[in-house]
Order: sequence, then C-alpha cells, then structure tokens
Amino acid sequence: MSTEYAKEIRLFDLGDHFKDSYHELRRTLREEKLHINTRRSLADLAAQSLAVFALFGSLLFIAHQTFLGIITVGSLVMYFGAFPAGPELSAKYAAEPGRPLRGQPLPH
Repeated sequence: MSTEYAKEIRLFDLGDHFKDSYHELRRTLREEKLHINTRRSLADLAAQSLAVFALFGSLLFIAHQTFLGIITVGSLVMYFGAFPAGPELSAKYAAEPGRPLRGQPLPH
C-alpha cells in the first residue's frame, strides 16, 4: 500500500511540497518553543529577583531597627537565624495545607 502513495507523490511531484511543509512546520515549532522558553525564563528571573529583593530588604530593615535600638542584637541574631527556615516551611505548608502543625493541639 505504501508503494501506491509513493507513486502518487512522484506522479504529482508532491515531494518538494511535503518536504517544504515539514521544514516550515519544524521552524514554526522551534520558534514557538524558543518563545515559550524565553517567556518562562524571564518570568522565573522576575520571581527570583523579587524574592532576593524581599529577603535583602527584610534583612536591611531588621539591621536598621537594631541600629536604631528598637530591637536588640539578640533579636537580630534570632531573626537572621529564622530566615533560612522560612522558604522551607512555606513550601512544606503549601504542599500540605490541611495538615496541622506538629505538637500543636487541634482547634475545637
């Protein structure tokens, strides 16, 4: 059966048409994939930049509060120690929103 199709393709000189269509389709798919990946990378860059600015802004705010004497150096150390645990806890509770905290009594 495939030889019949091959004969028709040669008879009507469709080989170049199908080859050109295939190459055009591949080019379009490659361009769209590149466009999607570029947009995804830019969105990821924006999100990561926002997170970094938020983190350093918070740390700067805490250091400024300590410099003004509003909070103690001990509190500053405590806050700086708590910062690395923040993203981990957020991810944990986002993954399991219905699960209560360990060691915490359930509300009545």
